[in-house]
Amino acid sequence: LCGDLAPRYQYVGDTEVADRHGRQLGFAALATLHDMEPAGTSLDYCGVLESGAPLAMWEHRPRHLPGDLLATHRLVQLPLKNWPSAAELEQQRLACNDRAVEERLRRKRDIRLGIGDGSTFALPIYGWRIGEAVLVGSCCEPYSCLQQELRRRFPDCTLICVNLVNGSMGYLPPAPLYDCDVYPVWQTPFDRGSLELTLEAFTGAIEDVLKS
Repeated sequence: LCGDLAPRYQYVGDTEVADRHGRQLGFAALATLHDMEPAGTSLDYCGVLESGAPLAMWEHRPRHLPGDLLATHRLVQLPLKNWPSAAELEQQRLACNDRAVEERLRRKRDIRLGIGDGSTFALPIYGWRIGEAVLVGSCCEPYSCLQQELRRRFPDCTLICVNLVNGSMGYLPPAPLYDCDVYPVWQTPFDRGSLELTLEAFTGAIEDVLKS
């Protein structure tokens, strides 16, 4: 879940670069899987073995796995930038002779069609509890500081943050970044403060599934 993280080397025509990224992700997943305890067990301390040094002894023991399965859904009203209407953006696109600018206008028009011509957008927030794990997400791409703050707020929770849930709408940069001329800021239809509002909505969704 990151609007600000990507491979350091990308946007090239060499497919081997994409394959290398895929192998990196695959090996990272395998490393995680091989570090996990066998299913249905926990690694428990069982005593000391005296040797040249006292050695801690551990063994795998069966453990109860919770079967909780819960879901929640809520809406958060996000402020929108003062963009032209979808019809006005289409007129600008048709009058444009620059291929790159025309493509940006097309994307901007499509986003405007998705969010409507109002001044706010009701962003759907989804949360799930599966056993001891919690998943939370939306159709946006928040910056990674959102998931870092959520993990700080819920330190005892196995938390998975998900983006692009049921669609794709735009980035959610932190408020101070709106003073910078960077792509995620001028691409997103959402105004300053939207990430912070989404953070509070995510927090509420997590609390909903944890207390149920």
